[in-house]
Amino acid sequence: MKFSSKITLLTLAGLFVSFVDPALAAMNEGDSKNWDDSLRHARELRDDKQYDQAEKIFLELQSQAENSDDKKRVRKALTALAAVYFYRKNYQKAEELDRKALGLAESLATENDGTVAICLNDLAETLVEQKRFDEALPIIKRSVALSEVVFSHNHPLLGMRLNFLADLLDKMGHKEEAIQYRSEGQGIIDAFLSQMSRKIKAAWKPPRSQYSYGSNVAFIVVDHGYVKDVHMIDSSKNAANDQAAVDAVIAAQPFADINSKADDDQLNLTFKFDYNFHRQADTSIDPSQVTSAATSATVADSQEKIDAANKQLAKIMKDIDEIKKDKNHTATTLAEFYGRMSDTLMVLGQHNKAIDSLKEALDSPDFSDRNAPGTLMLLSELGCVYSKSMKAGLAETTLKAVVDSPNFEQILDVQLKQQALDDLGHSLSNLGHYAEAQKYYSRKKGSN
Repeated sequence: MKFSSKITLLTLAGLFVSFVDPALAAMNEGDSKNWDDSLRHARELRDDKQYDQAEKIFLELQSQAENSDDKKRVRKALTALAAVYFYRKNYQKAEELDRKALGLAESLATENDGTVAICLNDLAETLVEQKRFDEALPIIKRSVALSEVVFSHNHPLLGMRLNFLADLLDKMGHKEEAIQYRSEGQGIIDAFLSQMSRKIKAAWKPPRSQYSYGSNVAFIVVDHGYVKDVHMIDSSKNAANDQAAVDAVIAAQPFADINSKADDDQLNLTFKFDYNFHRQADTSIDPSQVTSAATSATVADSQEKIDAANKQLAKIMKDIDEIKKDKNHTATTLAEFYGRMSDTLMVLGQHNKAIDSLKEALDSPDFSDRNAPGTLMLLSELGCVYSKSMKAGLAETTLKAVVDSPNFEQILDVQLKQQALDDLGHSLSNLGHYAEAQKYYSRKKGSN
């Protein structure tokens, strides 16, 4: 995803050791630190959608790096600036900068350099947004091939790039090839998230409370499964509860021995803690991060469960056909059954089929009014599936169309409205947009 390849990854060594890379020796130590701090600040502005301010700083940083003949930092500035134009949908300018960044990365590359894989991935995403699929395909395939060397095989960012390749192949009609890549990619992601979930839940020691509460913690996973920047983004309004959640994430690391040779890749994650007073220490993890892992594990547990889910799916599809035949059917009722269909497909691990089925339904006349409550229900379900499939950018776009609709409050299902706001908050957090995420978490608490 674009966001994951635009933020600097600090290796474990970099967390503890301060040194000046010989390649960056053109700047003195103080200038280097100021440059890096400014880059970090500009990325935060960009992630908060303050594009004009971010662009100004990136251009200045590019100029400074060029004057110092610091090609590595020039490449970083170009990559960061390209993302600004990408988010503004100025894909022609983004492509120009992506190609310059790629050229620099290749000129500086050692064998199997991860930075080249990042630049290839960025360029492919920009081409895909312009629907230039034939040009993007060999580029993303090269990025995946490099990533398979750069990353350990259990690295979730490798899984995300495999899923990106699968999505592109789907768009081009190569269904069978897409299935193979998605199976591998989603398997890597699910395995990592499942392990992370188990370790955090085992480490969580919440204080006993006389009421139920929830909280959300954001953090960044770096090399070897260690974490940094662990912080609360949705407080339980109790300091002891919040601290227990933060402590659980820190105590649970490392999540897996993942590693990378790239200097611009990181993994932003959020984890949801739910304390249920009636069950004392109930836990619920961020559905956008771990539900897919939990459901996949469930599918693997028992053939009987698979058979039962398939039987349920067949009944739901029959019910949908019967509802359509009724001339007096409502879009709300139909959306409810499509939601059940999607949930069942997710239990079976068929994420992409759930997405395709929901998109096909949204193209039907029943849901032509994008602000009708039934359509909003269906869009909410699609956004939820995107979120569970770690497609944070698509989840953000889809769910914003739901929760910012003037008819959002007409959805009578309170739980559905809160889920949409919650999923949007998680997706924004995973994109690094923490301040904006908090806005939707606050709306969730006030929805009724």
